[in-house]
Amino acid sequence: MAVEVLRELGVEVSNDALYKGLKEAKWPGRFEILKKNPYIVLDGGHNIQGINALVDSMKHYFNNKKH
Repeated sequence: MAVEVLRELGVEVSNDALYKGLKEAKWPGRFEILKKNPYIVLDGGHNIQGINALVDSMKHYFNNKKH
């Protein structure tokens, strides 16, 4: 949505730049793997949406792994 608003204001944001920015974005404290074997994951989710996102990520990345 922010990119759409910027484009409406005349700011050029290419799709390549958008995709690269999203791919390289870092959110410390959001599904941050601090250690492996055993896995220690840090997540600062503080509302129901954040908790649901954490659960979805845990299922996606760890559902088929042996710990």
